[in-house]
Amino acid sequence: MPSLKERKEDIPLLVESILKQLKNKYRKNIKKISPQFLNYLMHYDFKGNIRELRNILEKAVILSEGEELDVPFISLTNMNSIYIDDPEEKFTVKTFPEEGVELKKVLSNIERALLEKALEISDGNKTKAADILGLTFREFRYRYSKYLSSGE
Repeated sequence: MPSLKERKEDIPLLVESILKQLKNKYRKNIKKISPQFLNYLMHYDFKGNIRELRNILEKAVILSEGEELDVPFISLTNMNSIYIDDPEEKFTVKTFPEEGVELKKVLSNIERALLEKALEISDGNKTKAADILGLTFREFRYRYSKYLSSGE
């Protein structure tokens, strides 16, 4: 199948389909997409294909506040994404800043994102989230308090 950047004409239909799912998932009453946002998507250089389109739409839906989906006020191009197709395979770093990175900070951000995703999948059930991540409840609780707890 050709990449999404080679099938720009499919973007509006894909957006419509994905948006239906996301509106239900996040219980949003989005009725239309702004022309600016659709234009942004039509000119975006997709590297991650449909999954990348879905991630952009999901972030926009989460941040949306009205009935029209618009380009979020934050830069979508500067958001990190993690795709875990097979956790047993090695990861590929697609971009790397010239100035380098603080490995501990990057790993902490990844761990936090995985904790949040597991909690989302488990509808907030911490025991189930621990299972999803292959952690004991005690390990999960430690990481939760380190990254996500706000004085519970």
